[in-house]
Amino acid sequence: MNGEGRGWTWSWAWSAVAVPLVAMLPLAHGWAGDQSLLNALATGHSTPGTLLAVLVTNLGSPQVVLLLAVLLAAVLWWRGRRRWAVVLLVNVLLVSAANEAVKQVVRRPVAQVQGQTVRTARQAHIREHLTVQSPPLPRTVYAFPSGHAAGSSALLLSVAAFGWRSPRRWWWASGAAALVLLVGWSRVYLGAHYPTDVLAGWCLGTATTAATLLTLRGVARNRD
Repeated sequence: MNGEGRGWTWSWAWSAVAVPLVAMLPLAHGWAGDQSLLNALATGHSTPGTLLAVLVTNLGSPQVVLLLAVLLAAVLWWRGRRRWAVVLLVNVLLVSAANEAVKQVVRRPVAQVQGQTVRTARQAHIREHLTVQSPPLPRTVYAFPSGHAAGSSALLLSVAAFGWRSPRRWWWASGAAALVLLVGWSRVYLGAHYPTDVLAGWCLGTATTAATLLTLRGVARNRD
């Protein structure tokens, strides 16, 4: 491929970063159905649903995402896949910083469920004792985008990209997609976020993953 062809290919590749970021702009203004969908999901709880939501949402907590990224990166480094180890760590750190930056710019208040939320004592116990609590922060907490959705999608998309060359690539991709969707669902189900917060988190995780992969690819090509 000539230089012009490579340029077009490179430009199209970077659209994987630009498109999700642009998609976040209308989401920042919210959606007419945000409140009604939040109310519908967050007020009709069951004990099994609460347990599943709490366990899944823990996968997206900042502490768990960082711990998993460090552990997976250590395994990849030990197995000689050092570039992928760097991708994993850089992507998780990048999405965390970008998420915080967007929160401070948009400053959307934390979601508030409207309507009576009926919880049994067992459901309350599950939420209180099984949820991985985020550390207290010396600042106002904002909702947009969802940090759980952004962090988990960045981590899982990196894992899916790593497994894409495997004969079982569709298992990697399907498993990652299912977990990403479940984490997003859990944030709305537990009343922690509006749907657009979650959608924006997915967009941000997609953008940082694409940016990290493309940057590493560019560095590798220049070295070669």
